Amino acid sequence: MVVRAAELGPMDSEALAPFPVRRLLPPVPHGWSAAAARREYWAGPAETRAVERGVSGVLLADGTPVTVAVEPAAFALVDTIPQMSRQEAVVCLDAALAGRGEGLAAGLVRTRSGELDDVEGWLGSRRAQRRWHAMREFADGRSESVGESRSRVLIDELGFVAPTLQRSVHLPDGRVVRLDFDWEEDGVFGEFDGRVKYDDADRLSGTDPAGVYWREKWREDDVELATGRRVVRWRWADLEEPRRLERRLALRGVSRHT
Repeated sequence: MVVRAAELGPMDSEALAPFPVRRLLPPVPHGWSAAAARREYWAGPAETRAVERGVSGVLLADGTPVTVAVEPAAFALVDTIPQMSRQEAVVCLDAALAGRGEGLAAGLVRTRSGELDDVEGWLGSRRAQRRWHAMREFADGRSESVGESRSRVLIDELGFVAPTLQRSVHLPDGRVVRLDFDWEEDGVFGEFDGRVKYDDADRLSGTDPAGVYWREKWREDDVELATGRRVVRWRWADLEEPRRLERRLALRGVSRHT
């Protein structure tokens, strides 16, 4: 997110510190001047212009609430995604398409695919365009966490076929469960085991970490029994050492790209 600096006096500047403030400048598309880009940005449609938001808990020296001009998520993404690593870019795009955000970003993050199309003209070079389109094509709002998004990138880079995300499976007792990753043709489903479900179990699930563990364990056993699929689980450590993830998937029989 980018903020536009106001005319600040010494006391105001001190009151804002260490809040990061800089002049909001749009990217400059290839063949444009910076001045032309600024004119087009501020005269353009509302979905590509900055929106004003208050900063909770931050006041100027005279008690005036601080507001900042924040770029719409789609515009911020098109400005930054081409400069990110593949994992970073996919994490951000997945989160934007899914509508995940916290703090100042809450309520600004959800981005429809059409909004991303609307801002593509601001890409500054052919390299940025190629990078953007590759990340857009790979992004999927069905990823439900940073860990799942990173997992998808590594699964692809390790040479395995792409799984179906969040597939619903009907169990004989009438329950419907969703699988994080499903390789139906291989008879394998995958679950990314992030710690947050255990560390924040009471808020997320209304139970303790042990209760979460056993519920997950019996859920997976029920899926295996009902469908004949084999489960493969991985965690953050496997994302930091991708060869561990590769071995887990290979041992369970997940297919490789042909």
